[in-house]
Amino acid sequence: MLNEDNMETNQDVSEVTIYNCHGKILVWSSEDVQLLREKYRIVGSLSGCFPRKSRQNSQLGIPLNLSKIEAKFILNFVNSKMLDQSNFPTDVDLSGYKEKIKDERLKQYEIQKRLKQEQKLIDLDMMATDIKRGKQLKLEKQEKKNDLTKIDSIETSQPMATCRNPDIARIECKNTADSVCSMDMSSTATAEHAVVDFEQFKLSEIEKVERYGTEQTWVRLPEKSQFDFRYPSLSSSDIELSADENIQYEVFRDLHHQGYFLTDGMKFGGHFLVYPGDPGLYHSTYIAYCVPFQKNLSLTDYSALGRLATSVKKTLLLCSLDENNDVIYSSIAWSGLA
Repeated sequence: MLNEDNMETNQDVSEVTIYNCHGKILVWSSEDVQLLREKYRIVGSLSGCFPRKSRQNSQLGIPLNLSKIEAKFILNFVNSKMLDQSNFPTDVDLSGYKEKIKDERLKQYEIQKRLKQEQKLIDLDMMATDIKRGKQLKLEKQEKKNDLTKIDSIETSQPMATCRNPDIARIECKNTADSVCSMDMSSTATAEHAVVDFEQFKLSEIEKVERYGTEQTWVRLPEKSQFDFRYPSLSSSDIELSADENIQYEVFRDLHHQGYFLTDGMKFGGHFLVYPGDPGLYHSTYIAYCVPFQKNLSLTDYSALGRLATSVKKTLLLCSLDENNDVIYSSIAWSGLA
């Protein structure tokens, strides 16, 4: 368990770097995100998107957003540093850096284009039978339509009224249509071969991949800036907390030292959701609601908070600081009539 007594041992762990960018506190390194969660039980909230699953928001990726409470706790109890990225150094020459990024993106475009083409070929080979059959059916349908059009045009150009015997006129028209169809058989077979030529079709599909420009290339953002040494460092004292936020910090610290995982509890009407284990494996058991020790809550407040916690099968924790700055808890659970 992480507490003040084993602070020295934590210095042996790799340093975690967090960034302050105009009030938003972020963690960009995936290794740091994993370390914070697995060793220090700091969850935060992911806000980035996955390159291969960009059109959804059920699963998110780096960067990891931290609250001021979490950031202050990390700076106090974790081997870490916070860099202020709010103001970029003005004396940095970015001309060569921009060209380097441009060249790297061009290389990524060529790699991704080749990968897309290879995947396209695999998909086409898997659907080869269906594609060939579909094109053959379409061609046969078009040929039947063309044959009917030719027969109609022949019958129109040679009306039966000009013949002395109507039966003879029909036979002549039929023979004429048959001869036209037989004359076109070789050309039809050639057209069928050209359309159903699967290899040619695959080449045309591969060419479509090249139409996508470099602006549509997936780019992996670097997890660590090469200008970190130019950013000023911030300490825990630079994170200013209000009176209410100070209560939340002390509650967070106390529950965390008891071995719980804590996440933001806004969606359940509280300040924290308290988990007995990793939130990916466990449901939260408590909703922590932080209030000043001397604040009087009305019966309506108790009823609303208690009913809300019960409706989501959790226990409400009213958390405060007493005169000695110790955290005290009061639990509320809805009890039905006996």
